[in-house]
Amino acid sequence: MIRIRALAPLLAGLALAGCRTPPPSDPQSIVITPAPPAPAEPPAPRDGDDPSAIELAMGWSGLCARVGGRVHCSALDDPGRPLSAAPALGGIDDAVSLTAGPSFVCLATRRGTVHCTGDNQFGQLGARLREERTDRLVQVAGITDARRVVAGTWHACAVLASGRAACWGRNERGQTGSSVAYAAEARELDVPAEVPQISGVTSIAGAFSTTCATTEARDVWCWGEPKHDEHRAARGAHSEEPAPLPALAGVADVSAGESAFCGVKEGEVTCWGDLWALLPRSSGRDGRAHPLPTPRSARRVRVANSHGCALLRDGAVACFGAGWSGALGREVDERESGQPARIVEGLPRAVDVAVGASMSCAVTEAHEVYCWGAFPGGKGRHEVAPRKIPVTG
Repeated sequence: MIRIRALAPLLAGLALAGCRTPPPSDPQSIVITPAPPAPAEPPAPRDGDDPSAIELAMGWSGLCARVGGRVHCSALDDPGRPLSAAPALGGIDDAVSLTAGPSFVCLATRRGTVHCTGDNQFGQLGARLREERTDRLVQVAGITDARRVVAGTWHACAVLASGRAACWGRNERGQTGSSVAYAAEARELDVPAEVPQISGVTSIAGAFSTTCATTEARDVWCWGEPKHDEHRAARGAHSEEPAPLPALAGVADVSAGESAFCGVKEGEVTCWGDLWALLPRSSGRDGRAHPLPTPRSARRVRVANSHGCALLRDGAVACFGAGWSGALGREVDERESGQPARIVEGLPRAVDVAVGASMSCAVTEAHEVYCWGAFPGGKGRHEVAPRKIPVTG
Protein backbone atom coordinates (compact mmCIF):
# COMPACT_ATOMS: atom_id res chain seq x y z
CA MET A 1 0.00 0.00 0.00
CA ILE A 2 1.23 3.48 -0.85
CA ARG A 3 -0.05 6.35 1.28
CA ILE A 4 0.56 9.81 -0.11
CA ARG A 5 -0.16 12.94 1.94
CA ALA A 6 -0.30 16.64 1.05
CA LEU A 7 -0.28 15.97 -2.69
CA ALA A 8 -2.42 18.74 -4.16
CA PRO A 9 -2.16 17.70 -7.86
CA LEU A 10 -3.80 14.36 -7.21
CA LEU A 11 -6.62 15.96 -5.25
CA ALA A 12 -7.12 18.47 -8.03
CA GLY A 13 -7.74 15.52 -10.34
CA LEU A 14 -10.75 14.63 -8.25
CA ALA A 15 -12.67 17.70 -9.40
CA LEU A 16 -14.82 17.50 -12.51
CA ALA A 17 -14.26 20.08 -15.21
CA GLY A 18 -16.56 22.99 -14.61
CA CYS A 19 -17.38 22.18 -10.99
CA ARG A 20 -17.40 25.26 -8.79
CA THR A 21 -15.90 23.69 -5.67
CA PRO A 22 -12.09 24.06 -5.57
CA PRO A 23 -9.87 21.36 -4.08
CA PRO A 24 -9.18 21.80 -0.35
CA SER A 25 -6.12 23.69 0.78
CA ASP A 26 -5.07 21.00 3.26
CA PRO A 27 -5.73 17.70 1.47
CA GLN A 28 -6.64 14.50 3.22
CA SER A 29 -4.92 11.15 2.73
CA ILE A 30 -5.01 9.52 -0.70
CA VAL A 31 -4.57 5.76 -0.92
CA ILE A 32 -3.57 3.90 -4.07
CA THR A 33 -3.16 0.11 -4.01
CA PRO A 34 -3.87 -2.75 -6.42
CA ALA A 35 -7.59 -3.33 -6.92
CA PRO A 36 -9.28 -6.02 -4.83
CA PRO A 37 -11.75 -8.37 -6.55
CA ALA A 38 -15.26 -7.10 -7.22
CA PRO A 39 -18.09 -8.41 -5.02
CA ALA A 40 -20.31 -11.25 -6.12
CA GLU A 41 -23.51 -10.58 -8.00
CA PRO A 42 -26.53 -9.62 -5.84
CA PRO A 43 -28.38 -12.51 -4.20
CA ALA A 44 -31.74 -13.58 -5.58
CA PRO A 45 -34.55 -11.22 -4.48
CA ARG A 46 -37.44 -12.18 -2.26
CA ASP A 47 -41.10 -11.34 -2.63
CA GLY A 48 -41.94 -7.74 -3.54
CA ASP A 49 -43.05 -4.87 -1.31
CA ASP A 50 -46.48 -3.27 -1.02
CA PRO A 51 -47.67 -3.09 -4.68
CA SER A 52 -49.30 0.30 -4.08
CA ALA A 53 -46.11 1.99 -2.84
CA ILE A 54 -44.51 4.47 -5.26
CA GLU A 55 -41.28 6.38 -4.69
CA LEU A 56 -39.69 8.70 -7.27
CA ALA A 57 -36.11 9.80 -7.98
CA MET A 58 -34.76 11.96 -10.82
CA GLY A 59 -31.36 12.19 -12.46
CA TRP A 60 -30.08 14.03 -15.50
CA SER A 61 -31.38 11.48 -17.98
CA GLY A 62 -34.75 10.40 -16.66
CA LEU A 63 -37.20 9.46 -13.95
CA CYS A 64 -36.95 6.33 -11.81
CA ALA A 65 -39.91 4.95 -9.89
CA ARG A 66 -40.06 2.30 -7.19
CA VAL A 67 -43.40 0.60 -7.81
CA GLY A 68 -43.88 -1.84 -4.97
CA GLY A 69 -40.49 -3.54 -4.70
CA ARG A 70 -39.38 -3.02 -8.31
CA VAL A 71 -37.51 -0.02 -9.71
CA HIS A 72 -38.14 1.15 -13.28
CA CYS A 73 -36.31 4.02 -15.02
CA SER A 74 -37.56 5.94 -18.06
CA ALA A 75 -36.31 8.78 -20.24
CA LEU A 76 -39.96 9.92 -20.59
CA ASP A 77 -39.51 10.14 -24.35
CA ASP A 78 -42.83 8.37 -25.02
CA PRO A 79 -45.73 10.09 -23.20
CA GLY A 80 -47.93 6.99 -23.43
CA ARG A 81 -45.41 4.43 -22.21
CA PRO A 82 -45.97 3.39 -18.58
CA LEU A 83 -43.07 3.72 -16.16
CA SER A 84 -43.32 0.04 -15.27
CA ALA A 85 -42.89 -0.97 -18.93
CA ALA A 86 -39.13 -0.73 -18.49
CA PRO A 87 -37.50 -3.88 -17.01
CA ALA A 88 -36.99 -3.77 -13.25
CA LEU A 89 -33.42 -2.77 -12.38
CA GLY A 90 -31.38 -5.89 -11.79
CA GLY A 91 -34.54 -7.97 -11.60
CA ILE A 92 -34.87 -6.93 -7.94
CA ASP A 93 -38.39 -6.99 -6.52
CA ASP A 94 -37.86 -6.18 -2.83
CA ALA A 95 -36.59 -2.59 -3.04
CA VAL A 96 -37.63 -0.42 -0.09
CA SER A 97 -35.72 2.82 -0.86
CA LEU A 98 -34.69 4.61 -4.05
CA THR A 99 -32.38 7.54 -4.74
CA ALA A 100 -30.64 9.20 -7.71
CA GLY A 101 -27.62 11.43 -8.12
CA PRO A 102 -27.13 13.38 -11.33
CA SER A 103 -25.87 10.31 -13.19
CA PHE A 104 -26.23 7.30 -10.90
CA VAL A 105 -29.07 5.45 -9.18
CA CYS A 106 -29.08 3.39 -5.97
CA LEU A 107 -31.69 1.28 -4.22
CA ALA A 108 -31.87 -0.50 -0.87
CA THR A 109 -33.62 -3.85 -0.48
CA ARG A 110 -35.65 -5.40 2.29
CA ARG A 111 -32.69 -7.75 2.84
CA GLY A 112 -30.55 -4.75 3.83
CA THR A 113 -28.33 -4.73 0.73
CA VAL A 114 -27.73 -1.65 -1.43
CA HIS A 115 -27.27 -1.76 -5.21
CA CYS A 116 -26.23 1.02 -7.63
CA THR A 117 -25.77 1.64 -11.34
CA GLY A 118 -24.44 4.46 -13.53
CA ASP A 119 -21.38 6.71 -13.29
CA ASN A 120 -18.56 5.73 -10.95
CA GLN A 121 -15.88 8.42 -11.43
CA PHE A 122 -15.43 8.85 -7.70
CA GLY A 123 -16.45 5.41 -6.49
CA GLN A 124 -20.02 6.56 -5.88
CA LEU A 125 -21.29 3.07 -6.73
CA GLY A 126 -19.40 1.74 -3.71
CA ALA A 127 -18.87 -1.64 -5.41
CA ARG A 128 -15.06 -1.85 -5.75
CA LEU A 129 -15.27 -1.27 -9.49
CA ARG A 130 -12.40 0.01 -11.62
CA GLU A 131 -14.80 1.12 -14.37
CA GLU A 132 -15.91 4.75 -14.61
CA ARG A 133 -19.43 3.62 -15.47
CA THR A 134 -21.58 0.51 -15.57
CA ASP A 135 -25.10 -0.18 -16.76
CA ARG A 136 -25.29 -3.23 -14.48
CA LEU A 137 -26.81 -3.01 -11.03
CA VAL A 138 -23.89 -3.75 -8.70
CA GLN A 139 -23.92 -4.40 -4.97
CA VAL A 140 -22.41 -1.86 -2.60
CA ALA A 141 -19.67 -3.59 -0.64
CA GLY A 142 -20.11 -4.44 3.02
CA ILE A 143 -23.64 -3.14 3.66
CA THR A 144 -26.12 -5.77 4.84
CA ASP A 145 -28.49 -3.82 7.10
CA ALA A 146 -29.53 -0.71 5.14
CA ARG A 147 -32.97 0.76 5.68
CA ARG A 148 -32.67 3.76 3.36
CA VAL A 149 -30.22 5.07 0.75
CA VAL A 150 -29.68 8.72 -0.24
CA ALA A 151 -27.51 10.18 -3.04
CA GLY A 152 -25.56 13.40 -3.08
CA THR A 153 -24.00 14.83 -6.22
CA TRP A 154 -21.05 12.41 -6.30
CA HIS A 155 -21.44 10.41 -3.08
CA ALA A 156 -24.12 8.37 -1.34
CA CYS A 157 -25.10 7.32 2.18
CA ALA A 158 -27.19 4.57 3.74
CA VAL A 159 -29.12 4.72 7.00
CA LEU A 160 -28.49 1.41 8.77
CA ALA A 161 -30.72 -0.70 10.99
CA SER A 162 -28.45 0.24 13.90
CA GLY A 163 -29.35 3.91 13.46
CA ARG A 164 -25.86 4.69 12.19
CA ALA A 165 -25.02 6.04 8.73
CA ALA A 166 -22.44 4.81 6.23
CA CYS A 167 -21.27 6.83 3.22
CA TRP A 168 -19.03 6.35 0.15
CA GLY A 169 -17.92 8.21 -2.98
CA ARG A 170 -16.29 11.59 -3.56
CA ASN A 171 -14.73 12.85 -0.35
CA GLU A 172 -12.22 15.66 -0.85
CA ARG A 173 -14.15 17.78 1.68
CA GLY A 174 -14.93 15.03 4.16
CA GLN A 175 -18.52 14.68 2.95
CA THR A 176 -18.53 10.89 3.43
CA GLY A 177 -17.42 11.15 7.05
CA SER A 178 -14.14 9.36 6.28
CA SER A 179 -10.63 10.75 6.71
CA VAL A 180 -9.48 9.18 3.42
CA ALA A 181 -10.13 10.52 -0.09
CA TYR A 182 -9.39 8.22 -3.00
CA ALA A 183 -7.87 9.37 -6.28
CA ALA A 184 -9.97 8.62 -9.35
CA GLU A 185 -7.58 5.85 -10.44
CA ALA A 186 -8.24 4.11 -7.10
CA ARG A 187 -12.04 4.30 -7.28
CA GLU A 188 -12.30 0.55 -6.78
CA LEU A 189 -11.04 1.03 -3.22
CA ASP A 190 -13.87 3.35 -2.26
CA VAL A 191 -16.24 1.39 -0.02
CA PRO A 192 -18.69 2.51 2.67
CA ALA A 193 -17.43 3.69 6.04
CA GLU A 194 -19.61 4.40 9.06
CA VAL A 195 -19.88 8.07 9.97
CA PRO A 196 -18.43 8.64 13.46
CA GLN A 197 -20.28 10.07 16.48
CA ILE A 198 -23.86 10.19 15.22
CA SER A 199 -26.54 7.57 15.96
CA GLY A 200 -30.31 7.31 15.83
CA VAL A 201 -30.33 8.77 12.32
CA THR A 202 -33.83 9.51 11.02
CA SER A 203 -32.99 11.28 7.75
CA ILE A 204 -29.89 12.15 5.77
CA ALA A 205 -29.18 14.37 2.75
CA GLY A 206 -26.10 14.91 0.59
CA ALA A 207 -25.13 18.03 -1.34
CA PHE A 208 -22.05 18.46 -3.57
CA SER A 209 -19.52 18.53 -0.71
CA THR A 210 -21.64 18.43 2.47
CA THR A 211 -23.82 15.88 4.23
CA CYS A 212 -26.38 16.55 6.98
CA ALA A 213 -28.47 14.18 9.08
CA THR A 214 -31.26 14.43 11.62
CA THR A 215 -31.55 12.13 14.64
CA GLU A 216 -34.15 10.71 17.01
CA ALA A 217 -32.97 13.28 19.56
CA ARG A 218 -34.18 15.98 17.08
CA ASP A 219 -30.61 17.13 16.49
CA VAL A 220 -29.04 18.13 13.17
CA TRP A 221 -25.44 17.08 12.43
CA CYS A 222 -23.40 18.05 9.36
CA TRP A 223 -19.97 17.09 7.99
CA GLY A 224 -17.86 18.09 4.98
CA GLU A 225 -17.83 21.67 3.69
CA PRO A 226 -19.76 23.97 6.08
CA LYS A 227 -23.03 25.49 4.88
CA HIS A 228 -23.95 26.97 8.26
CA ASP A 229 -22.03 29.27 10.64
CA GLU A 230 -22.21 26.79 13.53
CA HIS A 231 -20.66 24.08 11.37
CA ARG A 232 -17.87 26.39 10.24
CA ALA A 233 -17.18 27.57 13.78
CA ALA A 234 -16.94 24.00 15.04
CA ARG A 235 -14.94 22.39 12.24
CA GLY A 236 -13.32 25.05 10.06
CA ALA A 237 -13.22 24.96 6.26
CA HIS A 238 -14.03 21.24 6.01
CA SER A 239 -13.94 18.13 8.15
CA GLU A 240 -15.09 14.54 8.08
CA GLU A 241 -16.03 14.83 11.76
CA PRO A 242 -19.75 15.60 12.19
CA ALA A 243 -20.66 18.81 13.99
CA PRO A 244 -23.95 19.36 15.87
CA LEU A 245 -25.91 22.46 14.85
CA PRO A 246 -28.00 23.57 17.86
CA ALA A 247 -29.56 26.41 15.89
CA LEU A 248 -31.28 23.80 13.70
CA ALA A 249 -32.55 21.57 16.53
CA GLY A 250 -36.00 20.20 15.73
CA VAL A 251 -35.59 20.31 11.94
CA ALA A 252 -36.65 16.98 10.45
CA ASP A 253 -36.56 15.11 7.12
CA VAL A 254 -33.73 17.07 5.49
CA SER A 255 -33.31 17.38 1.73
CA ALA A 256 -30.39 18.81 -0.29
CA GLY A 257 -29.65 20.34 -3.65
CA GLU A 258 -26.12 20.94 -4.90
CA SER A 259 -25.24 23.43 -2.17
CA ALA A 260 -28.34 24.07 -0.02
CA PHE A 261 -30.38 22.16 2.54
CA CYS A 262 -34.01 22.39 3.64
CA GLY A 263 -36.08 20.66 6.30
CA VAL A 264 -39.34 21.06 8.21
CA LYS A 265 -39.77 22.14 11.83
CA GLU A 266 -43.27 22.21 13.29
CA GLY A 267 -44.83 22.72 9.86
CA GLU A 268 -42.42 25.46 8.77
CA VAL A 269 -39.78 25.04 6.06
CA THR A 270 -36.25 26.08 7.02
CA CYS A 271 -33.31 26.30 4.58
CA TRP A 272 -29.58 27.00 4.84
CA GLY A 273 -26.59 27.09 2.52
CA ASP A 274 -26.33 28.81 -0.88
CA LEU A 275 -29.91 30.02 -1.18
CA TRP A 276 -29.58 32.52 -4.03
CA ALA A 277 -32.03 30.58 -6.25
CA LEU A 278 -34.39 29.26 -3.59
CA LEU A 279 -35.51 32.12 -1.37
CA PRO A 280 -36.90 35.55 -2.21
CA ARG A 281 -34.73 38.43 -0.99
CA SER A 282 -32.31 35.98 0.58
CA SER A 283 -28.84 37.13 1.50
CA GLY A 284 -27.70 33.93 -0.17
CA ARG A 285 -24.57 32.75 1.58
CA ASP A 286 -24.75 34.41 4.96
CA GLY A 287 -24.31 31.19 6.92
CA ARG A 288 -27.67 31.32 8.69
CA ALA A 289 -30.87 29.33 8.38
CA HIS A 290 -33.80 31.12 6.74
CA PRO A 291 -37.53 30.40 6.97
CA LEU A 292 -39.29 29.71 3.69
CA PRO A 293 -42.97 30.69 3.96
CA THR A 294 -45.50 28.23 2.52
CA PRO A 295 -49.24 28.85 2.00
CA ARG A 296 -50.13 26.34 4.74
CA SER A 297 -48.39 24.01 7.16
CA ALA A 298 -45.82 21.70 5.50
CA ARG A 299 -45.17 17.98 6.05
CA ARG A 300 -42.12 17.57 3.82
CA VAL A 301 -39.83 19.55 1.53
CA ARG A 302 -37.61 18.46 -1.33
CA VAL A 303 -35.02 20.66 -3.04
CA ALA A 304 -32.88 20.43 -6.17
CA ASN A 305 -30.20 22.83 -7.39
CA SER A 306 -32.42 25.83 -8.11
CA HIS A 307 -35.95 25.03 -6.96
CA GLY A 308 -37.91 23.00 -4.45
CA CYS A 309 -41.41 21.84 -3.57
CA ALA A 310 -43.14 21.37 -0.23
CA LEU A 311 -45.82 18.79 0.46
CA LEU A 312 -48.39 20.51 2.65
CA ARG A 313 -50.36 18.79 5.39
CA ASP A 314 -53.59 19.06 3.41
CA GLY A 315 -52.09 17.23 0.40
CA ALA A 316 -51.40 20.32 -1.72
CA VAL A 317 -47.94 20.93 -3.22
CA ALA A 318 -46.27 24.37 -3.21
CA CYS A 319 -43.12 25.03 -5.27
CA PHE A 320 -40.54 27.81 -4.97
CA GLY A 321 -37.20 29.01 -6.38
CA ALA A 322 -36.11 29.56 -9.98
CA GLY A 323 -38.85 29.02 -12.55
CA TRP A 324 -36.89 28.81 -15.79
CA SER A 325 -37.88 25.18 -16.50
CA GLY A 326 -41.55 25.31 -15.52
CA ALA A 327 -40.75 23.15 -12.48
CA LEU A 328 -42.72 25.52 -10.21
CA GLY A 329 -45.95 24.51 -11.94
CA ARG A 330 -46.72 28.04 -13.11
CA GLU A 331 -45.57 30.65 -15.59
CA VAL A 332 -43.01 33.03 -14.06
CA ASP A 333 -40.38 35.43 -15.33
CA GLU A 334 -37.53 33.08 -16.21
CA ARG A 335 -34.99 35.74 -15.25
CA GLU A 336 -36.20 35.86 -11.66
CA SER A 337 -34.96 33.34 -9.11
CA GLY A 338 -36.22 33.10 -5.55
CA GLN A 339 -39.89 32.85 -6.50
CA PRO A 340 -42.09 32.40 -3.39
CA ALA A 341 -43.88 29.14 -2.65
CA ARG A 342 -47.22 28.92 -4.47
CA ILE A 343 -49.74 26.10 -4.74
CA VAL A 344 -49.44 23.94 -7.89
CA GLU A 345 -52.91 24.11 -9.44
CA GLY A 346 -54.67 21.15 -11.02
CA LEU A 347 -52.92 18.55 -8.88
CA PRO A 348 -54.92 15.88 -6.99
CA ARG A 349 -54.26 15.43 -3.28
CA ALA A 350 -50.63 14.28 -2.95
CA VAL A 351 -48.85 11.98 -0.50
CA ASP A 352 -45.28 12.55 -1.69
CA VAL A 353 -43.23 14.95 -3.78
CA ALA A 354 -39.92 14.69 -5.65
CA VAL A 355 -37.77 17.19 -7.54
CA GLY A 356 -34.96 17.01 -10.07
CA ALA A 357 -32.78 19.55 -11.84
CA SER A 358 -35.57 20.74 -14.14
CA MET A 359 -38.73 18.88 -13.14
CA SER A 360 -41.04 18.25 -10.20
CA CYS A 361 -43.34 15.29 -9.58
CA ALA A 362 -45.95 14.20 -7.05
CA VAL A 363 -47.48 10.88 -6.04
CA THR A 364 -51.19 11.15 -5.29
CA GLU A 365 -53.48 9.37 -2.87
CA ALA A 366 -54.75 7.33 -5.82
CA HIS A 367 -51.18 6.07 -6.46
CA GLU A 368 -50.84 8.15 -9.60
CA VAL A 369 -47.81 10.16 -10.72
CA TYR A 370 -47.98 13.74 -12.01
CA CYS A 371 -44.96 15.71 -13.29
CA TRP A 372 -44.29 19.23 -14.55
CA GLY A 373 -41.29 21.17 -15.87
CA ALA A 374 -38.65 20.28 -18.47
CA PHE A 375 -38.70 16.49 -18.63
CA PRO A 376 -35.19 14.95 -18.38
CA GLY A 377 -34.45 12.97 -21.52
CA GLY A 378 -37.87 13.92 -22.83
CA LYS A 379 -36.73 15.40 -26.17
CA GLY A 380 -37.56 18.95 -25.22
CA ARG A 381 -40.88 18.15 -23.56
CA HIS A 382 -41.88 21.07 -21.38
CA GLU A 383 -45.02 21.07 -19.23
CA VAL A 384 -45.92 23.93 -16.88
CA ALA A 385 -49.17 22.33 -15.69
CA PRO A 386 -49.02 18.90 -14.01
CA ARG A 387 -49.32 16.01 -16.47
CA LYS A 388 -50.22 12.47 -15.50
CA ILE A 389 -47.45 9.95 -16.14
CA PRO A 390 -48.77 6.41 -16.61
CA VAL A 391 -47.28 4.04 -14.05
CA THR A 392 -48.66 0.67 -15.12
CA GLY A 393 -50.03 -0.52 -18.45
